[in-house]
Amino acid sequence: MTIRRKLPLPAKKAVTGLLFVSPFIIGFCAFYLRGLVMTLRFSLSDMSLLANGGYTLTFAGLKHYMYALTEHASFKQILTRSLGDIL
Repeated sequence: MTIRRKLPLPAKKAVTGLLFVSPFIIGFCAFYLRGLVMTLRFSLSDMSLLANGGYTLTFAGLKHYMYALTEHASFKQILTRSLGDIL
């Protein structure tokens, strides 16, 4: 015969809280996190389209961000206007 020990109240509350939040954590990881990682991956790469409809990514680093902030003529103006509209 095994003796089962009851969990203390703080441990029960912690388990209940984790069960309550777990659907959000699973949904966040399944939908939002994947998109965020793919966006970061695309923004740091050069994309080449293939003849069969696919693509290849070549790591470019921060080259695209440096171009947008230093050489692109209207990027800073559009960025500040967009941030102003958000606020």
